[in-house]
Amino acid sequence: MRVEFRKKPEGGTSMADRDELNTMRAIDMLRQSDEPLNAPRAFALTGLPSYLNALMGKRDMSTQQLFEQARLERSTGFKIMNGQRRPSRDVLLRVALVLKLDLEEAQQLLKVGRHAPLTPRDSRDQAVIRGLLHKKSLYDVDEMLDQQGEEPL
Repeated sequence: MRVEFRKKPEGGTSMADRDELNTMRAIDMLRQSDEPLNAPRAFALTGLPSYLNALMGKRDMSTQQLFEQARLERSTGFKIMNGQRRPSRDVLLRVALVLKLDLEEAQQLLKVGRHAPLTPRDSRDQAVIRGLLHKKSLYDVDEMLDQQGEEPL
């Protein structure tokens, strides 16, 4: 096999050098990106059960307690914990409130669950953020939302 070397154009880099540089930049961007690559659904959901288990362990809460307090049906909860079902954003927010997560942990939970983060630009999200910051119960946050004319979690 004969290897050919391209001559560098005057005052520049060769085409091969530019391709290599672009490839390296793309790889570097992927390494720094927080966005997951398009992966099969089951693969993408395996991180959520692990994250939930870690959070429950830190708070000494069983899956049964979490399901009951977050108003989740047992079968739905187990499907989420087995990575067979993707929970809605509201379900993850209920879980965050039940686990008394801080705002950063709740944002991470939404990210791992592949949902949009909480934003203060949304009045509904504002109530949830206040609830997380002040360690309010799920019931209290639902009351705040109701008073604002918003749907409960």
